[in-house]
Amino acid sequence: MVDPKITKSICIYKSKDGKFHMPTSKVYIQKDYKFPINNVLDFFQRLNNKNIHSIYLRGSIVFGSGIKNISDLDFFIITLRPLADFDRQLINNHMKKLNKKYPFITKFDIGYFTLNQILSMKENVLIKLTSVCIYGKDLKYRIKSPRPGRDITISLSLLENEIKKTKKEIKIGLYNKTNTPSMCIWIMKRIIRSGLEIVSKREGCFTRDLNECFKKFIKYYPDKKDDMQKALSLAIKPTTKTKLIKEVFYNMGDWLISEGKKLKLI
Repeated sequence: MVDPKITKSICIYKSKDGKFHMPTSKVYIQKDYKFPINNVLDFFQRLNNKNIHSIYLRGSIVFGSGIKNISDLDFFIITLRPLADFDRQLINNHMKKLNKKYPFITKFDIGYFTLNQILSMKENVLIKLTSVCIYGKDLKYRIKSPRPGRDITISLSLLENEIKKTKKEIKIGLYNKTNTPSMCIWIMKRIIRSGLEIVSKREGCFTRDLNECFKKFIKYYPDKKDDMQKALSLAIKPTTKTKLIKEVFYNMGDWLISEGKKLKLI
């Protein structure tokens, strides 16, 4: 069953030119999120770090789909050179303070990339299709509009190595009751979004919304519905039991990797 609390989503369908384009008419920042976003922007304006090229707000918040106590506030920070450890720590500490100030936000999540890195990585699709520049110079014009298929296999291209790494970390006992839920959410999101990427070419759409990913996937693989449903449930209500997480790896994750290779998507 799709989570009833998530009622609004955004799917991007390919245009007549066969490419995906961000629907700017759908951009809408909900009132509750404007204050924390402005606090983030004020911080970086005061910091005035000349190494920072641009900062992007991305994800569900961009399209007015934020859910209190569920949604993260996601940012990409693009720098000219790798950011110094001191600067990263300063930024991360400030985000933790903001998280305490705005507890309805699950996490202030930041991805760090240099300009050269992001222009050559698949993650630039997230800037092109799901982000707005809130600081610095917008580089969207330097990123090509992606097509369904290999262009948007962000999660799928990373899934095999990430599952191997997580299995190893579970085996050597790196996870406990404190950090297992966050790992569970992160890896289950990868699995669910990989499901959408498997069918994106057939469906002609792109989305990061978990419920939409689930619905699009099971249209083509109804026999995998129960396995993907477990992943969706664990992404919304994470577990501390690594045994349950590993079951999803074996039943859904490994199959997605095999299917992705079969379809020549990875």
